Amino acid sequence: RELVRGDRVSEVSGVVTYSEDLRFFVQSGGEALKLVLDRGVVPKPGDVVEASGYPSLEGGRVVMVVKKWKTAGTSPLPEPLTPSPADLTDNGGHGANWMRIELEGRAFESTENGFAMDVDGLPVSVMVKDPPFFIRECGQLRPQVKVTGVVELILDQGVLFGRDEYVMGIKLSVNSADDLVLEPDLVYLMNLKDMKVRVAVYATVGVLSVGLLVFLAIIFRQRRRHFRTATLMAERKRMADDIHDTIE
Repeated sequence: RELVRGDRVSEVSGVVTYSEDLRFFVQSGGEALKLVLDRGVVPKPGDVVEASGYPSLEGGRVVMVVKKWKTAGTSPLPEPLTPSPADLTDNGGHGANWMRIELEGRAFESTENGFAMDVDGLPVSVMVKDPPFFIRECGQLRPQVKVTGVVELILDQGVLFGRDEYVMGIKLSVNSADDLVLEPDLVYLMNLKDMKVRVAVYATVGVLSVGLLVFLAIIFRQRRRHFRTATLMAERKRMADDIHDTIE
């Protein structure tokens, strides 16, 4: 709260819910904050940290630039919230930003750093390393997925000039593939069946193609052998005829 008011504060504390590169998120009760380092290593999810630094603006949000931090034990991750799409977009998503949440939607496109999913018409970009099979093939399978991660709302830059906060994008950072739960439904099962049929057809065509090539190779070898035999017999007959004529 003090950071949001713009005061110079010395310390904050909370449970680390996600960390990567030089950034990490902490949550304490019903509040959460993004912390940024200029160098060094970040704490791990589940660490309880005490950090000191100063506030800074990032995309219309107040974040904390950390000068030093230390661990003060470990703790289970906070139970995730289950906000509706309106909770994430109305009034700039106040109360949800940087919190650990759970969303369910349909994954429809793989991206370089994860995948994109549709949550009741709301597009969400999910960041995850080493996604499972049903996510890597989500462009074809379109699975229904339950995702748990830390939400980061991207605001219109007009908020810096005093205009209303407008959410332009939603990013969900996931610690591991274990935080992705497949929710099989009819669409996914039908697409999975179609994909298996296509794979089976491609495999059958491949086997038949290999078999045809082998068959053609055998036929070619037999034809070549027959041609060599016929040529040899013709040459022997010509020589025999010459000898016969000579004797006569």
